[in-house]
Amino acid sequence: MGINTRATYAGNADIGYLSEFLVGQGGASPETFAALSDVIEINLGGFSSEIIDKTHLRSPGRAHEKMTGLRDFENITVRCNYNRDHGSHLLAGGNGFSASYNMVALHKNQTECNFMALVGSESPQQQIDIVGVVSGMTRPTLGVSGKQEITYTITPLRDYLS
Repeated sequence: MGINTRATYAGNADIGYLSEFLVGQGGASPETFAALSDVIEINLGGFSSEIIDKTHLRSPGRAHEKMTGLRDFENITVRCNYNRDHGSHLLAGGNGFSASYNMVALHKNQTECNFMALVGSESPQQQIDIVGVVSGMTRPTLGVSGKQEITYTITPLRDYLS
């Protein structure tokens, strides 16, 4: 029998409360980071591994043979309340965001950037360091009721599991 088989135990869960998504501001070492404003949801995406078919006409047991290839990382999305007065959502920057390292400028210029997700409400929070590019950005939805939201898509450029 395996561990926890037929045993009772209390569940363990956490909510995203107090999590943050930070944007590196380039330049100086150590690099400074500024927190993206009004974050509603961070989806850190998933991971997949390429499966390569290496079957040939004399494969043992008349069965397919496979091997793993390289891992790939899905896009990360960060959904925010649109705050037109906060430097993270403005091309001009402000609120700790430079004119070159706010989300709009990063997308416009396709600048490689360091990002950091601080996850969970427990102390210390889990820190996830990501090197990526802002590959997508939605404009706020306008309507007579409801709030305006904006979503940023970050494409990881290299492994961030190590």
